[in-house]
Amino acid sequence: MDLGESLVVFRQAGDRRGEARALLVRARRLFDEPDSQVQVSRDIDLALELAQELGSLSIQAEALNALALSRFLVGREAEAAEQFEAAIAAARAAGNLQLVAGYSMNLANIRNNLGQHAQAMELAEEAVGIHRRFEHESDLARALLVWSSSARRAKRHEVAHTAAVEARELAERLGDQRRFAAALRSLAANHEAQKHSEIAVSLLEQLEALYGEMGAAGARDEVQERLAFHYLNFGRLEEARDLLTSLELNLRDSPMDGSPRDLLLVQVHLTFAKLEIRSERPDHALERLLDLQLRLLHVQRHQPRMRALGIVHSLEGGDLKTRAFYGSLERLAAEHSDPRIRLEAKLDQVRLLRLAGEIERARQEAVSLQGRAREAELSWIVDHAELEIEALDEEKDQAPPSETR
Repeated sequence: MDLGESLVVFRQAGDRRGEARALLVRARRLFDEPDSQVQVSRDIDLALELAQELGSLSIQAEALNALALSRFLVGREAEAAEQFEAAIAAARAAGNLQLVAGYSMNLANIRNNLGQHAQAMELAEEAVGIHRRFEHESDLARALLVWSSSARRAKRHEVAHTAAVEARELAERLGDQRRFAAALRSLAANHEAQKHSEIAVSLLEQLEALYGEMGAAGARDEVQERLAFHYLNFGRLEEARDLLTSLELNLRDSPMDGSPRDLLLVQVHLTFAKLEIRSERPDHALERLLDLQLRLLHVQRHQPRMRALGIVHSLEGGDLKTRAFYGSLERLAAEHSDPRIRLEAKLDQVRLLRLAGEIERARQEAVSLQGRAREAELSWIVDHAELEIEALDEEKDQAPPSETR
C-alpha cells in the first residue's frame, strides 16, 4: 500500500493521528523534488491543523520540524530557525526530550550558518546533556561533534577540543568509522584555528589514510587539499605539488555549478597558484589564475574571483604582472560575445585597480560600469559596482593625497 492509499484508509477510518503522520512522511519524501514544494507545504499545513484538532504537541512538533526543514532546503535559513524554535518549544511542552535534542542539533547547525555560534553552542550542549541522560551513545557522538564545531567557531577552543576527543573515543568504542573520522576532522580544524599546524597536519594525515580505507573519495579529496595548503606553508613544495596535481586530475570534470566539488576545485586552483609563486614560477601562477578567472566569470562567482585578484596583486614584480592580468581582462571586456561577461570582466578590472591603489581611475571605471550595467539591466553588476564605489570613496578619504593616484 502506497502513502496515497494509506491516507485514504486513515481518513475513511477517522484516524486523524495516522493521517497526520502519513502526511508528514509524504512531505519528507518530496523534499528533494523541486516541483513538489507546493504539495509539501499543503501536507505540512494539513498535518499542523490535524495536530491542533487532536491537541497533540508531539505531532505539532514533528510538523513544525518538517516545516523548518522545508524552509532550510530552499535556503530560507532565518525562517527555518524560527520554525525550529517553535518545534523545540512544542517538543518540550510535550515532554519529549529526545525530540528536543534532535531539533536542537538541527537548529544549532543553522545558528552556526547564520554566525550565531554562542547560541549554537548552547543548543548543542543541551542536546549532549539529554543524550547522556538517556545513554543514547550514537546520538551522543553526533551531538558532541555539533558542540565541538559550534565551540570552535565561538573561539571556545578548550571546549571544542574536549568534545571532539570524547566523540572520537565514543566512536572508537562503537566501531563507528564515519563518526571517528568526523571527530578527527573536528580536532584537526580546532588545531588549525589555533595555528597548531604541525598537530593539524598529523591529524589530517591520519584522516587521509582513514578515508582511503573507507573508500570515501570525496572526503579524502577535501583533506588532501588542506594537507597541500599546510605542506606549502611548511616549504614541502614537492609534496604539495603531488597532492594538487592528483586533485586537479580527480576534479577536472567537475562543472562550475557551486557544488562542494566545484568549490574544492576552485580552492585547488588558488592553492596551486600560490605554489607556483613559492616555486618562483610567477608566469605559471598568472596563467593558472587567468584560466580560473575566465571560468568563474561564466558562473558569477565573485568571492573566489576576488581571492584570485588578491593573489595576482601579491605576485613578486606585482605591477608588471598586474598589468598583464589587467590587459587580459581588458581584452575580454572588449571582445567577448556575451555582454554579461564583458561587464563582469570590467568589474574585475575595477577591483584590480583598487588593489593596485589606483583609486581615481578605479572610481571612474566603476561609475562607467554602473551606467553600462543599468543599460543592460544587469542589476547585480550595478550593485557590485556601487559597493566598489563606496569602498573606493572610503579608501580615498583615509589615504594621504600622495597615495591617491
